[in-house]
Amino acid sequence: MPAYRLDFGRGCQSLPLLVVREIDDQTGESKMGGWNVVAALALAGIMFSLGSHIPLPGIDAAVFAGQLGRHGNGSTARMSIFALGLTPIYTAFTLAEIGRLLAYRRQSPQRQPNIAAAIFVRLIAFAVTALQGYGIAAGLRSSNLIDPSFEESLVLLIIAAFMGATAVMFLLIDRLPVPGLRNGFWALWTIPGLIQLPGALTNMLEMTRQGVISTQQWVPALGYSILSVAAVVAMALLWRTTWHRDGAAAGQAVTVEPREILIWPPVLALSISSYLLTAVIILLPDGLNMMDQRILQIAALATAALFIPAVVYGYARQYSAAVPDGAPLAFSATVIAAIQILVFTSAAMINTFTDLPVVISGLTAIALTLTALGLREGATFRAEQGLPASKGAASV
Repeated sequence: MPAYRLDFGRGCQSLPLLVVREIDDQTGESKMGGWNVVAALALAGIMFSLGSHIPLPGIDAAVFAGQLGRHGNGSTARMSIFALGLTPIYTAFTLAEIGRLLAYRRQSPQRQPNIAAAIFVRLIAFAVTALQGYGIAAGLRSSNLIDPSFEESLVLLIIAAFMGATAVMFLLIDRLPVPGLRNGFWALWTIPGLIQLPGALTNMLEMTRQGVISTQQWVPALGYSILSVAAVVAMALLWRTTWHRDGAAAGQAVTVEPREILIWPPVLALSISSYLLTAVIILLPDGLNMMDQRILQIAALATAALFIPAVVYGYARQYSAAVPDGAPLAFSATVIAAIQILVFTSAAMINTFTDLPVVISGLTAIALTLTALGLREGATFRAEQGLPASKGAASV
């Protein structure tokens, strides 16, 4: 019969988190049981589904019901307490990752929890939540959806509702630790898409049956899905080979290598590209307004592709003190950058130049694949978010 212990593990950004962990009878290692992961994923899916159907406070129920009748159930999510989704947390994590790269501190094998970074992420996320909530509340004031009895307290109620939703998101992130990805953000990020996938596939099949879309339109989407997953798996295997070049000693648990380098470079490169493009639009609005929208998209994509190698090499430099001596770090970083550029640019080009019934996302392909790999390989793992741990290190 398996034994269990109560650990003060590390949740999102290494903040303390009280969790129940199963103890391996042979190795004595702490592990996240398979049923715990399934239960956490199911709980996150249920909470997303429920939260997307809870309207914001102050909305007139009768008027809102009429809106649903005219525009369908899609309006529910846009007016729910989960309307912001993971956008505030995504913004906070992106800024935190940019800060880590700019600070450039080599990571040692025994990485210490960074409480300051955890606090920074939460402050930024809640600040973005408050600003976006205020904007939505201001827009709703001019609509006919607001119950007059909530007119005075509308802004505070909506901001409080969004703040609570962001707090729930952080709670779910802490309950979905994905080995190698520091926290469960990307696992949570994939859940809304997975919830909508069955309905989207059903609609596409029905449209194909009725002849609205042809079977040939499925080929780019299916082909990209298969090839992108294969490319991400190859990228992860290459990085694992680089990190565990010397292998593990007999009886020693193999740790899951840190995988931020596999997913964050395209995200940061796209963010930097969007900031630069926004600055150019502000400085030269008349000239850009005359340009074709596709040209702007290609320019943004090309700029992001140029930044991806720089960000990948930035992560590689941070890991240089932790990888085994003689590991082909530069070669691995070059291949990783090339795969990421291929995955993201091919998705963008397919969306731009083909008439697909669905939107192809390179980020979704990487996030889903790495989450699946992390949950599959991380049944037993140690502290320090996948960095090589010394004997006796605390459980994650």
